[in-house]
Amino acid sequence: MLFLSVSHTANTSLFGKVNIMNILAVDIGNSNIKFGLFIDAERQPSLSVSGGDSQAVSDALRQCWDKLPVAKRSTEGRKEGVIVFSSVKPEWTESFRQLCREQIDEKPLEVGLGKDVDLPIKLNTEFPADTGVDRVMAAAAAYVVAQGPVVVADIGTAVTVDAVDGEGNFLGGAIAPGPELCARALSSETAKLPEVQVQQPALPVGANTEQAVNNGVFYMAAGFLEYSVRKFAEELGSWPQTVVTGASAGLFKDECEFVDDFVEDLVLSGIVLSYKKKIADTPDS
Repeated sequence: MLFLSVSHTANTSLFGKVNIMNILAVDIGNSNIKFGLFIDAERQPSLSVSGGDSQAVSDALRQCWDKLPVAKRSTEGRKEGVIVFSSVKPEWTESFRQLCREQIDEKPLEVGLGKDVDLPIKLNTEFPADTGVDRVMAAAAAYVVAQGPVVVADIGTAVTVDAVDGEGNFLGGAIAPGPELCARALSSETAKLPEVQVQQPALPVGANTEQAVNNGVFYMAAGFLEYSVRKFAEELGSWPQTVVTGASAGLFKDECEFVDDFVEDLVLSGIVLSYKKKIADTPDS
């Protein structure tokens, strides 16, 4: 069955009645920071910048925030919206908070265990506090649409493949180096292997060293994904819907026929879901 787009989850009613509002969702990853703006639940084109480029991060924040409408009752021109973020890189977390305070005078809300916004699904992992919040965000967004067992792969700096059972519990998964990280490691740790920009192989058998490295890294990632899904299916007792997201996900669209759908920026959708659940669970004053 074709996996439905999760873009509509910004306005989902699965967590009860919630008010439509403007949300700037921010995914602070290991290499990049992604900005997803939702205005009246309508998703705008997302932005992705290098997390190490402070000027680019500042410009992206300002560009997104300026698109929000001014609150009707504001006499100071304050925007009608909220910033919600998740982070897997602690050193960038505080700098992002500071940037929001200094540049737009806003306090962003962080998603996570014991944070401003709680996780939207239960973690059945051995050490929940150590489970990457980006993995949970992607899994939650996928489960809300699948409403059944689902496997979510995020292909970026790392390849994470995670499972959610039929009751919506995050079970954990498998983590491996991402394609670009593998390619850099091969180049830096060997004498003659070149560093390649990984792409879909032109031919099954690499005719030169560069093609061989490219094919090896590509097939390793694709094989890891397929084998993980198969093993997870054995654990879940049925073949789950499988969704792939992440910066490098597009490379594998034509190779992984077992994948139900490739979804852009699934983590951002999970951040929005988390905030919507927080609002729905908050008693009316």
